[in-house]
Amino acid sequence: MTTTDRIVIRTKADLDNAPRRPGGLLLLGGAYLRGADLGDAYLGGAYLGGADLGDAYLRGADLGGADLRGADLRGADLRGAYLRGAYLRGAYLRGADLRDVRGLRGLPLTHGPIGSENQYVTLLPTPTGHTLIVGCWTGTLDALPDEVDRRIAGKGTDAERERWRRQYHLLIEMCVLHMQTWQPVETDDKDAA
Repeated sequence: MTTTDRIVIRTKADLDNAPRRPGGLLLLGGAYLRGADLGDAYLGGAYLGGADLGDAYLRGADLGGADLRGADLRGADLRGAYLRGAYLRGAYLRGADLRDVRGLRGLPLTHGPIGSENQYVTLLPTPTGHTLIVGCWTGTLDALPDEVDRRIAGKGTDAERERWRRQYHLLIEMCVLHMQTWQPVETDDKDAA
């Protein structure tokens, strides 16, 4: 199950021998799960920070409360997965199939490249609002204009700086429209969410 000190998971059966926290929650930080078949697997509360879940089959999996910060979920099939309370800050979701995901207030939005640094932007719903990730910066839509001004200070021409500000202004408008589709999660019942 391990190669060069990295945990490798290919199937649900491999989870039986995976390291666990006290209380039985899986401890899979940095693990290699690329392309793993984990449909309908129980990964609730698991630590998957920095794990490679690219192209993994997670359809119907329970990831409620899982820590997925910095996880690579590129191309992962998350259709019908339960993600309520999952920590997604810094998770890479480009190309992930999030149709029919349960337990989220709404679907994340990813856009890019944008601005002076050609960054990708991810807007994530949180229980109390949203989180916006631009490259290595994390904040909110309200704080974004100040961050843009900080990043472009001394870069490019006046026309380029104005173009970058306009790009982010339009991004903010798109994010506001996208957030209007989000709904509050009103119940703890997985099947009702």
